[in-house]
Parts: sequence; C-alpha cells; structure tokens
Amino acid sequence: MMRDTRPIGSTDLLDDPLLFSGACWPDITFYDKQAEILYSIRDNVETFVHACNESGKDFIAAIGVIWFFCSRSPARVVTCSSSETQLRNILWGEIDARIQSSKLKLPFRKVDLDIRRIQRDGEEEP
Repeated sequence: MMRDTRPIGSTDLLDDPLLFSGACWPDITFYDKQAEILYSIRDNVETFVHACNESGKDFIAAIGVIWFFCSRSPARVVTCSSSETQLRNILWGEIDARIQSSKLKLPFRKVDLDIRRIQRDGEEEP
C-alpha cells in the first residue's frame, strides 16, 4: 500500500474524519456506528454515545480527539472519564497508541495528559 503523501494540513483530510483516519491509520476499518460517531463529532456541538462494554468507545474517542485537535486552530479538547485510572490508562492509552501508530506525522507534542500543537515555525501554539 502506498503511503499518503498529502500534508496533515490538507483541507480534505481536515474536513472529513474518515479521510483523516484513512491517511493516518490505513489499516483501520470502522463499522457504521463508529463512522456515525466521527461524523457526529464533526457536524454537531455535542455527541452522545450510549454506554456498553467492549464496543470501541475509547478507541473511536481517541481518533475523534486527535482529528478534532488537528482540524482546528487554535483548539482545546477536554477529555474526562469516570475515574482518573479510566482516563489515564484507557482513554489516554488509546490516544497515545493512535499518536504512536499514525502513518502521518501529527503536528503536536504529547506530554502526560496534554497535547500541544506545534506551529510551522516550531513554536507551541498558545
């Protein structure tokens, strides 16, 4: 499979979370409800996902967080969970795994539970 050479700032990648995901993680296939969640994040002020076990909520939330953060400038994404352990180990574990496995270089620096966008000049965005 050829690597996507479009820059992370490419408008079509930033407008469509599935295109963005395909460029960053080409081996991932989303089922219809996961795609619906990503489009809801894009198209709505709030997105609610019903709770159930082992449905990939943290996985899709991680992709949504990364896409949202990359597609807006300036951006602030606040994550929360039922406990610090759940937040740190599960959700941010998924976020970290997606950052590490991205085929495109993502324009930010992650430290603990914080992501800072890096501008073209190498400086952190405020």
